[in-house]
Amino acid sequence: MTSKRLAFLTLLAASTAPIAMPAAAQDAIAPVAVEESAQVTPRGVAYVIPDDWTLEIVDGRYVFTLPEGDTVLNYLEIEGAEDGEAAIAAAWAIVDPDFALEPVQSAEQPANGGWDGALVKTYAFPPAEQRVAQAAALQKDGEWSVIIAKVFIPTASRRGSQLAEWNQGLKPTDYEEQSLVENEMAAMDAELFGEWTDFIVDAMDKLEVPGAAVAVIEDGVVKYQAGLGVKDLETGEPVDTDTLFMVGSNTKGMTTLLIGTMAEDGLVDYDAPVQQYMPDFRLGDEETSKEVLVKHLICACTGLPRNDYEWIFSQTEEQPASNTFAILSQTQPTTEFGELFQYNNIIASAAGYVAGAILHPEMEVGAAYDLAMEERVFGPLGMGNVHFAIDDVLADGNFAAPHGFNREGVAGREPLDPNRTLLPVRPAGALWASIEDFADYVRNEQTAGLDAAGNRIMPAEAVLARRAPQVKMGADSAYGMGVMMGDEGGLKTTFHGGSTFGYQSNYLVIPERNVAIIMLTNASHGTGLIAESFDRFFELAFDADEDAADDVDRSVERRKEDLPKFWEDLAIPPAAEAAAVLADRYSNDVLGELTVDRDGERVFFNLPTMRVELATKEEDDGSTSFVVIAPGFVRGLGYQLVDGTLVLRDAQHEYVYEPAK
Repeated sequence: MTSKRLAFLTLLAASTAPIAMPAAAQDAIAPVAVEESAQVTPRGVAYVIPDDWTLEIVDGRYVFTLPEGDTVLNYLEIEGAEDGEAAIAAAWAIVDPDFALEPVQSAEQPANGGWDGALVKTYAFPPAEQRVAQAAALQKDGEWSVIIAKVFIPTASRRGSQLAEWNQGLKPTDYEEQSLVENEMAAMDAELFGEWTDFIVDAMDKLEVPGAAVAVIEDGVVKYQAGLGVKDLETGEPVDTDTLFMVGSNTKGMTTLLIGTMAEDGLVDYDAPVQQYMPDFRLGDEETSKEVLVKHLICACTGLPRNDYEWIFSQTEEQPASNTFAILSQTQPTTEFGELFQYNNIIASAAGYVAGAILHPEMEVGAAYDLAMEERVFGPLGMGNVHFAIDDVLADGNFAAPHGFNREGVAGREPLDPNRTLLPVRPAGALWASIEDFADYVRNEQTAGLDAAGNRIMPAEAVLARRAPQVKMGADSAYGMGVMMGDEGGLKTTFHGGSTFGYQSNYLVIPERNVAIIMLTNASHGTGLIAESFDRFFELAFDADEDAADDVDRSVERRKEDLPKFWEDLAIPPAAEAAAVLADRYSNDVLGELTVDRDGERVFFNLPTMRVELATKEEDDGSTSFVVIAPGFVRGLGYQLVDGTLVLRDAQHEYVYEPAK
């Protein structure tokens, strides 16, 4: 399927510094103006140059440099290489002969996107450098082309959408993507649903996803819905269509639907400053705060990087909703408004609370939002069994428990409580819903405001205005306001996913065919199941090229190969010498307090929102990191020991925990 183009480089997890070239090579550099470039290599490989990037050609090597200057992608066409290994070695010898890092991951990829296959290697630098390198050897008709990427992680985070655009645009010019536009849609009947369900159940078993709920909607009618698997591996209770799942960031689309109804009623204007409705609203400095429009709260285009650690590890569910605004006041955009796609949960949460405050100014903003959602979204759509608070979910009793992989690579139950951290930011992702109720929301997306009988329950523009593209996400996808737009074989789609601790969800609407599909899962690793199940639907419904079953099998093999590699560099229990230097308590101005707890040789960090178990890892620069091994949702997170402090990093932030006195 077209949505699964070969992913040469996982650059959002990766990164570099500028390439160090010999003096002779530097002298040979000839800048190429974008408007003059044919944008096709001698071998007939097309490429794109995203906005503000520069291209230079060095003796036939294409050097793409991102605006910051710290991230460089090289494309080379290698002669005479016997295989991908030889091609990558030859490319490194040209780009950086002194590069000596060994790959931490190596993976072969199947034919896709006009290429006959690929070999991708990833190289890790010490954590403090915030860099990564990748090499991808791409085969076409027995010849090899190679990408060498050296990337600075903060830059990759800011420019992920441009990296996706570049990655998707690098393809042989003779490649023609399969078009589904002329293909008739198969009947949405029991035979198709049976085949689809058989695939899903088999994939759930192979991918070890305990439970799922699915639905298919056509012309506003739910043609099929089912609970599959179990709610909890420990109890074996089956999932049914009333079972509650966390839908995560799909809550955002419901929040923007609330705002859409308000816009239609003249209560809010997308293009009005937020301070018009909430005078004390702040985003970073005063000038930036004045420029924030209502649409900027919900467009993923405001230039705010993810800062999820600032609520995941510090906010308990007792934290007031107003803390969202306190966090925003200390957050400055890292790119211009509308320039680049950057996804941030805090500002999306603020969108819901601003809406609630407009409708019910006399109420606390969290309660105002809850009431507004009931009045304008849940009530009109008939969503009667939805909750934000976990205690309400526990009281209901019919809910899917979260799951993840243990050290042995076997799926098992994970703790539910870490998801309580979402309640203070609930407009961005805390909703629980059954497949029946979530289908009511997706039906509204598919019909643009009509119920199953064709009666209008919501203004069409309240739904459709959210689909106006606000910022590019890649070559053929864009973010609107709480919804994403894409292309599957020429069929335009609107969709969104959701990810929380132990849950994954997604829906996809094909407006021109009046059909929608939905899947909810109770596993942190449920994204693979969703992707392949959606692909299988396209195979059955639109005669798309078949690859979903093979991709499931490849995913299983990849997990078997990758999981042991994660554990082999860790000391469990932690190295005694490193554990001995830990203070009893640490503090960070943003994330709060961290206390160290020992149980024999085992070491735990007690954070305001969860307790994590640690291993140690010796880094290449001689430092030691304490690496989270449980719970599984945050496994792999590293706290680096640096001069008596603990340093935690995400893609664009560094949090230093000082020993507390």
